Amino acid sequence: MRRINICSRLQGGGILSEIKIDVDSLESGISNLKELKSKISTNKSNAPTVVGGGSTVVNIEKIGIDFKNIEDKMEVLLQNTISLLNNIKSSYVSSDYNAAKTIK
Repeated sequence: MRRINICSRLQGGGILSEIKIDVDSLESGISNLKELKSKISTNKSNAPTVVGGGSTVVNIEKIGIDFKNIEDKMEVLLQNTISLLNNIKSSYVSSDYNAAKTIK
């Protein structure tokens, strides 16, 4: 398990804040999100078309359209979350590498 600790220090040397990142867990979470996004992408359905009239049919069609919109939004949300977590991971790994270079 790789852990990265990032600290902000006060002028007196005391720790102001600390962020601990478990990079392996982060990578595992990203992988799980990618798998979920892939499942959503491959199992997308079209809104059902219902023949007939009346308020029940109209509401069923509306539910189908709303479900399709939720699927689309969920896919975008997952992609944005994956991108954010990848950026966080890259930033922390880069910060850790730069800090290690400074110490050497």
